[in-house]
Amino acid sequence: RRQVVGSSTTDAGRQLAFLWEPGGGMRSLGGLSAREDEAEARDINDASQVVGVTWIGGLANGTASQAFLWTLDRGMQDLGNLGSMTGGGLACCAGAEAINERGDITGWSDNGAGVVQAFLWRPHRGMEALGTLGGSFSLGRNLNGRRVVVGISSDAEDRRFLPVVWTERLGMHALPTAELGADGGEAEGITDRSSLWHSVTPAT
Repeated sequence: RRQVVGSSTTDAGRQLAFLWEPGGGMRSLGGLSAREDEAEARDINDASQVVGVTWIGGLANGTASQAFLWTLDRGMQDLGNLGSMTGGGLACCAGAEAINERGDITGWSDNGAGVVQAFLWRPHRGMEALGTLGGSFSLGRNLNGRRVVVGISSDAEDRRFLPVVWTERLGMHALPTAELGADGGEAEGITDRSSLWHSVTPAT
């Protein structure tokens, strides 16, 4: 469909998520709660489902961010967060990074207890935490049609950030970077055949 998503800044300095398509031009995707919300669209699938992050009340107010799913028939929907999904404390922040053709979504959320984790959100099942490598941070950057998620996680000491892959059968594990002479990195994309690519941090 040659549709494009992203964010654009208005003359008033407000950041808005947009969807652009041939013949229709650019449209704002709105916000979750009010005209002051700001947002950024991160990904779109062939069904014109858009995901991203929205800041309630605007970025300047330092308020909470939420992961969203936008569809043509329902507009912008809040995907929730890991604090509310797992019964933890009050979670302030979440964001959606990628969506596949099945409508599965990955991204990140804090859990209300000081840990930010990658998540997998599925239609009719909601959001589940994908864990970390033992540290306090992970993020889901992309996923394929088989729900294999790739991204980044801190190690158990929170000293290095490593490229990771997550599967339902094996959970999360780090990808090797030593043969590249690297000390860390991030997995950024994966095909449906599970070929993936990642960036690395040079060893010091």
